[in-house]
Amino acid sequence: MHQPDTKIISPTFFSGADSGAWIIQSMQTIIGKSLPNAKRLIINNAQPVSAQWSLKRVSSNLRYTTTHEKEKLDVGKLSLGRKEATMATLIPIRKNENWWHCRKT
Repeated sequence: MHQPDTKIISPTFFSGADSGAWIIQSMQTIIGKSLPNAKRLIINNAQPVSAQWSLKRVSSNLRYTTTHEKEKLDVGKLSLGRKEATMATLIPIRKNENWWHCRKT
C-alpha cells in the first residue's frame, strides 16, 4: 500500500461568479437542489467573497492505493492552466445518506 502523504493539503475552491478565468457555457441539474446561475468560474485556493456559490474540493487520502497505482495516477495528472486546456466539465456530487448506504452493499 501507498504510505499516506503527511503534508497539509490545501483545498481548492470552484466558485461561480460574474468574473473569472473560465466561461460557464451551461448548467444542468439532474437530481437535487440547483446551484445558482453564474457566468464565470474561479478556481483557486481561497473562497472568493463575491461568488454566487463555492464548492470546496480536498484531495482524498490514498490509503487504499498501491504504490504502483499512485505512480500511474501521478503520471496522468495535467493542470487546468495548460494552453491546450480550453474546456472542462465540473460535476458536483454531494454525498448524502443514500450514497453512504449504497457503498455498504
